Amino acid sequence: MISDRILFLALILASLNWQCHGTKDIAGSNNNTYLFLEKGGCLINCKTYSIRIEKSGLADYTGKVNVSKTGRYFRKLSDEESTELWEFIEKNDIFEFSGFSGNMGEDSQVRNLVLSKNGKEKTITYGSLAPKVLMTLEAKIESIAESGKWEKHE
Repeated sequence: MISDRILFLALILASLNWQCHGTKDIAGSNNNTYLFLEKGGCLINCKTYSIRIEKSGLADYTGKVNVSKTGRYFRKLSDEESTELWEFIEKNDIFEFSGFSGNMGEDSQVRNLVLSKNGKEKTITYGSLAPKVLMTLEAKIESIAESGKWEKHE
């Protein structure tokens, strides 16, 4: 009777170990690698929008004011767009960025950039005087936001 309980317990533990291993593998994949940029309002005519781009190339855009399209839109980036964006992020080690973020004060447009990679998030809040690498990344993201065939979310 005791050996049956031990065998049963061993099977449960083996099953749990196998399930945890499967979850670990999923978390290590690119399924949870994305960036999210939110550009807030300001005292002049600033573009105000948010965009989330997954490493798979799926993009989710919400235009608010002073943009070419308002509302929520979706699209799949071309392989070239996606590769260029993610290679820039990797090459410039944006996930490890630290230092001056270029905030000018409360009347300046504030940007929030969130990068998620393998389950870890990095948030960078910056302004218009941010280092060139952040402004270049923002320009690439904005180019994606303004181009391509977006489908309106109903």
